[in-house]
Amino acid sequence: MLDSAVEIIVNAGDEQEALHLLTCENDIQQFYSKTLKYRVDDEFPFYYKMSGFKAASKSKPLPVTPKKDELLLFVNDLKKIVHGLWPDSDIRPPKASRLFEGIASLRAAVELNDLTMIEVYSSHLWDVIFREALAELSGGDLFRVQEFEKFLQSVVCHRRWFNTFSQSSIGWYVGDDRRLEVDSLGLEIVTKYLKPDSYVPLQFPWLSDFLLLMVFDGLIFEAKYSIEQEQPLVRFKTCKDMPILINNLTLLRNEICARHYDAKELVRRLRHMEDVDRSYVMPSLVYPLLELQVRT
Repeated sequence: MLDSAVEIIVNAGDEQEALHLLTCENDIQQFYSKTLKYRVDDEFPFYYKMSGFKAASKSKPLPVTPKKDELLLFVNDLKKIVHGLWPDSDIRPPKASRLFEGIASLRAAVELNDLTMIEVYSSHLWDVIFREALAELSGGDLFRVQEFEKFLQSVVCHRRWFNTFSQSSIGWYVGDDRRLEVDSLGLEIVTKYLKPDSYVPLQFPWLSDFLLLMVFDGLIFEAKYSIEQEQPLVRFKTCKDMPILINNLTLLRNEICARHYDAKELVRRLRHMEDVDRSYVMPSLVYPLLELQVRT
């Protein structure tokens, strides 16, 4: 169920945490592995230890011996994780060697109670040095991975914004139908997703469904908003029976959410709904999104 991924995103402490938790989804991990050639699952042990180290380093003054001991334990754990990935010291590639040097430098900074250098080394050790070494080990291109993650983060940001927006007052949107429609549906994100890019591929079935869910949730929200207004949004002005429309959109949305649907049949139903009622409520980008699912 895609709703579980939505809950992960909206309940995370911040966007970065939401992005990290989203990469734990099996379909996303498979995309990393097969398409991006990056072993993202090998990141997790190092990521959590590095997060623990950063939290501990800011908890109380460093000269306190128990704190120094705690930080050194974190550093030792980081070194063990790295040794597990690169066990042979004689054939370490350049980026892995740099990683080992970075851990040694971090340990030295802790020993010297050097807060400034601890901050410097810890901030780069995960985001840059470790990930570069892991990309080298995986045989992937870290830049491609980062570009994909930028797109995924835009999806995360929209979902978190939409959750907050849909639960709050929207009176300040009255009279600005176009802004409401563009923002709530996330159509700019879908446009970028559908644009072919041979260097940074974005398209795979799970993400196509997640974007379809995003659009349908936006449509249902807009439809409910229109019922409450004296003047409905332009998209819904010709709709004869809004409750039936909302019911139908919700049923289709739930099929997408469960990922149990026939893409061809869904396209047929949507076109039939629009042709019969002459109410063209579907954003045109929904159809190429569904065409992607037909081809897979």
